[in-house]
Amino acid sequence: MNTPPHRKNEPDAVRAKLLEAAARIAAEQGLAAITLHAVARMAGVSKGGLLHHYPSRQHLVEALYAALLSRLDQRIRNIQANDPEPVGRFTRAYLSAVALPGDSPDESRLLGAAALAMSSDLHLAETWNRWIAAHIARSGEEDRSPAAAAIRCAADGLWLADCSHTALPAAMRSSVLALLTAQTFHLAPDAP
Repeated sequence: MNTPPHRKNEPDAVRAKLLEAAARIAAEQGLAAITLHAVARMAGVSKGGLLHHYPSRQHLVEALYAALLSRLDQRIRNIQANDPEPVGRFTRAYLSAVALPGDSPDESRLLGAAALAMSSDLHLAETWNRWIAAHIARSGEEDRSPAAAAIRCAADGLWLADCSHTALPAAMRSSVLALLTAQTFHLAPDAP
């Protein structure tokens, strides 16, 4: 009796294809455009195969968000590793990671779409808050100061302006980034 050839299961590769497809859709059309059907079709996976890995759209979006945070995390670690000045290192790296264009315009748009999604998805906002709180807890005292928080909020504003196509003119944006970056070298721990 002939048995059909056994197809090798590669769940990690399938999940990666699904997340890549979801990321492409989100970068091109926003997170709202992510549907199970669209992601499955783009990834070349059946909808049942997608549901095997991600039982709902929310699970898929949360997995995509976690992957994006992991990429942002890696970008911040790389920036910090190349920064010899310890004072304000995390805040400077955060500013660079979110407010300066990345290597991939699609990734920048995707991170922006994810940031905008936090305003309407409480679970994503809570995930972000835990992520940023963990980074701040591991950072120097100066990165926990109100001045550092203000710089990170300004970075978020630049990032969201870019995502919503209301960015500052290039020369002004460059000046704002230079001003914020300079301030990170003079952060001091919050006085008791």
